[in-house]
Amino acid sequence: MGRPSLQTWLVPGVVFILLASLSGFVWQDQVERNRSLLQGRTDDVCYQASRRLQILVDSHLRIATIFARRWTEHHFGEFTEQRFRGFASVILEQMRSFRALGLLQESVGAVWSVPPTSRVARIARSSDNRSLFEEARRTGEPVLSRPRQPGTKEAGLLAVIPLRSKGETIGYLVVDLGAERLSEHAYHARIRSEFSFHLEDRGESLYRHALEPIGSVSSEHAIQASVSFAVQNRTWRLTMVPTTAAIDLVGWVGSASVG
Repeated sequence: MGRPSLQTWLVPGVVFILLASLSGFVWQDQVERNRSLLQGRTDDVCYQASRRLQILVDSHLRIATIFARRWTEHHFGEFTEQRFRGFASVILEQMRSFRALGLLQESVGAVWSVPPTSRVARIARSSDNRSLFEEARRTGEPVLSRPRQPGTKEAGLLAVIPLRSKGETIGYLVVDLGAERLSEHAYHARIRSEFSFHLEDRGESLYRHALEPIGSVSSEHAIQASVSFAVQNRTWRLTMVPTTAAIDLVGWVGSASVG
């Protein structure tokens, strides 16, 4: 029996190489499709999450404004410090994102706060926050502060709502808003299980939800989405990154960072 010819070996080899190359192209095409779908979902979730948070903060400010308006309409009547504490306690029980409420009435010259041990009274008297009250007086609208204790679990912000009567500002309602409470209320369990995200106010960290350490190595193939949006007088930025588990499901490995 003769030795196999070169053609006998060559044809199967060429077929194998072609099939392997074709499989590689098909796999790569599928990976890119899946990656594109994941990027699209990340973009959509990030936008929807930012809108949800924007609406949530707006609704909280509306409730605080209604409280301020009611107080203004009755401040010469039954609304004493005891009445304020009782009314504020009910609101704090219902609005879990409110950590504390304070009332500064210029005619009284004192700040009433609930709970009494909160920092609202000290914060309201601080000269560092004078510009907040001046802006609220000038605009007649609620004003949000920059993040307080940024980058920590205690991070939050103040909302200052002017009390106005007959065109004059007679005091202020001060709300201590917890960033963690707001964010956890805004994002349901599925989003929190699929994405890590970072909420910032002009570079200062308001809230970070990271299911796992997020790498600092950037990549041109990184999957992430960022949205900047207005919240009252502030500009916030939300950045979302799918978890490693979500990326692995599409058969693509990459690195992404939340700044």
